[in-house]
Amino acid sequence: MHKGVPIFLLLLTPLLLAPAARAGASFDKLSHELVAPCCWKEALAAHRSPAADAARTELHGLIAEGKSESEIRNWFVDKYGERILLTPQGDKAQALFWIPIAAGAAGLLAAAFLLRRWAVGRRAAPLAAPGPAPALHIDDSDWDW
Repeated sequence: MHKGVPIFLLLLTPLLLAPAARAGASFDKLSHELVAPCCWKEALAAHRSPAADAARTELHGLIAEGKSESEIRNWFVDKYGERILLTPQGDKAQALFWIPIAAGAAGLLAAAFLLRRWAVGRRAAPLAAPGPAPALHIDDSDWDW
């Protein structure tokens, strides 16, 4: 046996194990993106139930078939509906992202408008030109002198 063959096999081993490592990473990522189909509350990676076990088995099978992550997501959405996704996709996700930002901006504008209006209303009237003080008239008819 040549001395270079073991070195060649040693260098080739990471390349042979890379698809398995990618599949494992894909499983970890996807199992955290999907919801358990029994209660719809917990990620598939953490949930322990027969339905979650079956979904994980399906996920392993789809990864073993060589499907991409988007194909697997679409397969689960076709089977269970969009509810299976832990985070919504598309327009719904965009709406969920922008609603709090829009509400915060509207609140800041309303606060600025009210503060400006309050500050303008609190301004003192211009002072009159100085002059003699008006005479103070006291009605003393009700007093007993």
